[in-house]
Amino acid sequence: MFNWRIFDKKRTILAVQLIDSDLRYVFCQGARVFHSGSMTLPTDVVAGGRLLSAEGLAPLVAPCLKGYAGQVAVMLSSDVVHAHMLTLPNGLNQEELDYQVARHITQTLGLSMSDVYYDWSRLGFKKTAAEQNVLLAVARQSDIAPYAHVFGENWRIRWVSPESFVWANAFPENKSPYVVLRVEYAQLSMWHVDGTGQAHYFSRRFDANMMAQAGFVYQTDVNGGAAAVRLPLRFVIEEVSSAMMRWLGGDGLRHVSAVYGLGGGVDWSLARAQLQQRLGLPVRAVTETKIVGFDKDDDVDCFGGLWHLTQQVQS
Repeated sequence: MFNWRIFDKKRTILAVQLIDSDLRYVFCQGARVFHSGSMTLPTDVVAGGRLLSAEGLAPLVAPCLKGYAGQVAVMLSSDVVHAHMLTLPNGLNQEELDYQVARHITQTLGLSMSDVYYDWSRLGFKKTAAEQNVLLAVARQSDIAPYAHVFGENWRIRWVSPESFVWANAFPENKSPYVVLRVEYAQLSMWHVDGTGQAHYFSRRFDANMMAQAGFVYQTDVNGGAAAVRLPLRFVIEEVSSAMMRWLGGDGLRHVSAVYGLGGGVDWSLARAQLQQRLGLPVRAVTETKIVGFDKDDDVDCFGGLWHLTQQVQS
């Protein structure tokens, strides 16, 4: 999962992500986006960000792939791939590190080695000279293996990444802790990148009953003939501000340097200013540079994470 240098920059990269029952995708060459889009999928194919049926998904994505060939990067939900920071003694050899990782998977997480895919990487940040930090990613094979049967013979899956790893490496110029918020109509997701190379993940599900009890209803935004379900702005501001205080606490918030927002669940052109006023922190788009192929701000808000993934695998 951590192999950063296996892509050929001259080839097309297709980055894909499942969010609830939607598939989002971006075709890139270098920094240029030449096609992006999304589709809502049947619940027997995708549910809760998990691919249930590769055979059901393959014919649905085939029209999007026609005429292209290249390599695929899959961004997996933080609800599917779990990241764990292990603090281990310095001086362990490869065999000893492998043993400690396997021991954590089987004894601490209670998973069978034959049922999971995993990878790990040493991090440069150390608590003491006698310790090293190892970042471990673990996912059930049943959540990853089906992707191999989706994209056809002209495409090769070369990279699978937890979304938390993408955000942990998205803003290398920002050395201070920061927060990434993704607001979808059914879920608030937050990654707190703490400055050590780890992104801590928090999430909260939304439903119609929750909003009705708070006195809100879903809103429909019609843009170019396509209707998108969005959350009421005031509801989002209240949920985000209370969640950040609950998850990070006052001390954690004081060390946050910036908040980056994306997702299709709210109008970010309005939400950024109000969140910034409420939180007292700069609230930014996930990329503030002009990206060729993203014609609207909404493109960055929906597909900005996938664009970051394509850039990371080409670095």
